[in-house]
Amino acid sequence: MGPYVVSVAEGVITPGVLPAIIFVSAAIISFCIGTSWGTMGIIFPVAIPLAFEIGAPLPVAIGAILTGSLFGDHCSPVSDTTVMSSMFAGSDHVDHVNTQIPYALLAGAIATVLFLIGGVGASIPSWPYSASASYSSSRGRISSPSTSRSLLRRSLARGNVASRSITESG
Repeated sequence: MGPYVVSVAEGVITPGVLPAIIFVSAAIISFCIGTSWGTMGIIFPVAIPLAFEIGAPLPVAIGAILTGSLFGDHCSPVSDTTVMSSMFAGSDHVDHVNTQIPYALLAGAIATVLFLIGGVGASIPSWPYSASASYSSSRGRISSPSTSRSLLRRSLARGNVASRSITESG
């Protein structure tokens, strides 16, 4: 599933908006199925290869998956934690869900804006996926980010990534 989503989304989704899209998608899925762990199991194999391939910041993408999964689970009326919370508090279940949704939506809106800001961090140079990082090898300098990623993949597959020296081009 991951490679298919990467091939479909590569020219459509930019690295800057991907974390926000991941957050909203995880929140919707988690809200509908009522489980954060199940959502993480669905989203991780799809979103991480996509974030890697288009050059989105992986820590921000991982944070979007975890945050969106927990957000949806917290608000979902079919979530076990929501059902237990209303039972143990002795309140009506629907009333409990209705009172927590406005606060959660406010936090979700703030998180979406922050994930958009964090996604813009994709344009800030960071090793090894930025245009400013280049690899020196016996074949010469390689400065294209996509070529650098493919070289890194081959080096990781061979187990000799430490033999490559990384220099900043300026």
